Amino acid sequence: TPIIYSLDGPGGAGTGPVIDEGAGGVITIQSKGTVSIINPAYDSNVPGSPFRVDRNYGFGTIEGQVLLNDAPLTINSWSDSTIEAVVPTDAVTGRVTVVRGDNSAATDVGVTLHVVDIATTNIHYVDDDGGADYMTIQDAIDANSTLPGDLILVAPGVYNENVILFKPLRLQGFGSGGTTIFGYPNPLEKLDLWHDRLNALGAREFVQFLLKDPFGENEAPGIIVIGETTFEGGNLQNPDPGVTMLFNEGYPFNLPDRTQIDGFTISGSKAGGAIFAVSGANHLVVSCNNLTGNQGAYAGGVAIGTQDVGFASTNH
Repeated sequence: TPIIYSLDGPGGAGTGPVIDEGAGGVITIQSKGTVSIINPAYDSNVPGSPFRVDRNYGFGTIEGQVLLNDAPLTINSWSDSTIEAVVPTDAVTGRVTVVRGDNSAATDVGVTLHVVDIATTNIHYVDDDGGADYMTIQDAIDANSTLPGDLILVAPGVYNENVILFKPLRLQGFGSGGTTIFGYPNPLEKLDLWHDRLNALGAREFVQFLLKDPFGENEAPGIIVIGETTFEGGNLQNPDPGVTMLFNEGYPFNLPDRTQIDGFTISGSKAGGAIFAVSGANHLVVSCNNLTGNQGAYAGGVAIGTQDVGFASTNH
């Protein structure tokens, strides 16, 4: 089964899955190739049973198909490692998938290609190797220059972060085969910093209102998503409707097509799962990700809202 390691637009290597609206052009897709994995059929009782085996995630050498929104693109060149395909001028944003020509196997996880007006779209680049606008995803989100609706493109690499997505942004990896968020909070000081960041948004007051601590119970997911949330003073048992409180004030998720998590593998979270949409995460789109190897008190994959509190978290 083929796996997309990265997708780059006509701008060349490192430009990521973005293309200028109305311009069309050639996109380049890299495969994950051959990877050594733990043998799922390993049997220690069988002499010679290999502990590791190679698995081929390439595209094959026989030309297959590249699909954008399930429509085939013209192929310029095809190899096991690299495909060049032509995006037409009338294309719109959508999912790119690859189908091998030799066995008709298709990518389980595609990647979204953003067709945008590049001249008017704020695009920020993250690369843990340097040479980009930011080295961490959180730095890109936190930057004053990053505004609601902006597009953050994250290059291949392993980002040991517990990301707090508190602005409505399009968070886009180059492909789940190459861009990984590893959510294990090591060293443990990362947990303190994570809680401090949330408390600065008003998490402590929100916990007091809920009479329950979702940030402790479902701690440090790969990505936590929070939009502006209105709640009353007091608490759920004794609310004070005369007092209006705001969690994450100033960042309402109130428009569609502005908040997306796409093109990542997210793994390693020990308690919070891969993605936790706490409250106010309206119009959130989670697509084309590989969520694997996470533990969560609410869910290992995607958790929505706080359990058993009787509060409408408005994650529409």
